[in-house]
Amino acid sequence: MILEYRLVLRAALLMAATALSGCLGDDTDPAPSTPPGTLNVYMSLPSHGLTADEARAVDAGARLALDERGGRAGRFRIRLLRMDSALPGRQIWDPGLVQANAERAAKDPRAIAYLGELGLGASAVSLPVTNDADLLQVSPYDTLTSLTRTPPGRAGRGAPDRYYPTGRRSFVRLAPSDLDEVDALVERMRTLGVGRVSLVSGEGVYAVEFASQLAQRARRAGTRVVSSAALGPEPGAARAIASELRAIGPDAIAYAGAGDRRAVALLSALSERMPETPVLGSSALIARRPLRYPAAPAVVETVGSVLPAAEYPAAAGRLLERLRRTSGAAAARPEALYGYESMRLVLDAISEGRGRRRAVAASALGAGERRSPMGPYEVRPTGDVTGPPLMSMRLSNGRFVPARGAP
Repeated sequence: MILEYRLVLRAALLMAATALSGCLGDDTDPAPSTPPGTLNVYMSLPSHGLTADEARAVDAGARLALDERGGRAGRFRIRLLRMDSALPGRQIWDPGLVQANAERAAKDPRAIAYLGELGLGASAVSLPVTNDADLLQVSPYDTLTSLTRTPPGRAGRGAPDRYYPTGRRSFVRLAPSDLDEVDALVERMRTLGVGRVSLVSGEGVYAVEFASQLAQRARRAGTRVVSSAALGPEPGAARAIASELRAIGPDAIAYAGAGDRRAVALLSALSERMPETPVLGSSALIARRPLRYPAAPAVVETVGSVLPAAEYPAAAGRLLERLRRTSGAAAARPEALYGYESMRLVLDAISEGRGRRRAVAASALGAGERRSPMGPYEVRPTGDVTGPPLMSMRLSNGRFVPARGAP
């Protein structure tokens, strides 16, 4: 299994290296400036797949923040250009599209910032490109740990330096990292009395890195990882894994991967073969389209950083109500709050940095304490933020709800 993880990780790193080879930034100018007048902010979000609905809300929130500023940041007029990061018929982001999006922004002399990616590790492809071009990149909630720090486990080698060819940080995300989620899940294993856990992971850099962190943290906490399996696309793969797990008999199953068709198949197979064994998964399980899981074991839990609307301060509720009136109910989702604050951070950085790319990135990384409709938070020099909460979520009647609201 270790060999399998290494092969998948090697493919993920090759993908990032490919993105790096397409960079067009000019690092010879100590302070490259952008033309006066209109500056472009590029936004890379999926219009298809699991997170298309979330992306629509993020887009609406970002546009509302820009409208509130009259379409300006300081003396600059700002034009927002959205690009698609997913192919029709695909469930998650496409690496080729993400790389093309980043390269388009990097080639544009009027580009000043890049808003994206939405999640599931897509920023691992775009960040080396935007960093090489000295563009600030702000992600609403790409939680991949290695983007900002070295994650524990084998998947963290070379991170985060491999994403920053200039040697300077230029990335901010507004959600806790996967490592925060992993630590919360390991703590939940402790409260459940889990001594033996089986690990199942999806594919791609997000799943591989999450699984690696989870295995390392579980072992450190004294929980034995009794098996590891990669859930592939083959017909019957989920049922085969469920049969193997039933023979092993772990106290719990940890799943690292998105809420895609494979996850649906796995939970369904486990509901037949191991209905009483708890499943603890990454927050990517919450990303579903359609939302409902048709079948699952009795206990399926995760932690999420995007909370139900009622869990945010009153200011967030007022903002979502404005979006409901102006953009429709589909846009008034909690994810819109992250799009709104991402754009506010970008606009403030452009104004303070006076339209100079390196200065704009430095301003965002040095923003320090900020207030937002989601509540106060602080931007660290690494690009991480402090303040956003994590909430325990539990599958109830096919949907994830706050754990206290589940039966």
